[in-house]
Amino acid sequence: IRSAISEKNLKPLALFYKVKSMYYHSIIYNYTPNKLAKLTGLHHKTVKRYVQCLQNMGLIEHRDGNLHFRKVKGLKLWVETRPYTSYEGILQRIYFIYLINQLSPTFP
Repeated sequence: IRSAISEKNLKPLALFYKVKSMYYHSIIYNYTPNKLAKLTGLHHKTVKRYVQCLQNMGLIEHRDGNLHFRKVKGLKLWVETRPYTSYEGILQRIYFIYLINQLSPTFP
């Protein structure tokens, strides 16, 4: 999470949490940026850019035409989400948790 914060990748991280909250297995079959854009409500170019960031962070992998959102052990940022939570709502929660952690003396 520190790498996401230091590299300013909180928005791609919000996309990761959005998909993880929507789908139990977190696999997008026959992935295209347009398909994921329709599911999340983001623009397809934005989705393409965020997916590339998440691949660089090691949170997702593109395999056999499918997009796998990994279950990450040691992910210390816990965001309460529901399947109906919007992308913007998740992003606001991440910013809030980030600000709270900045104010505390023991940042994980």
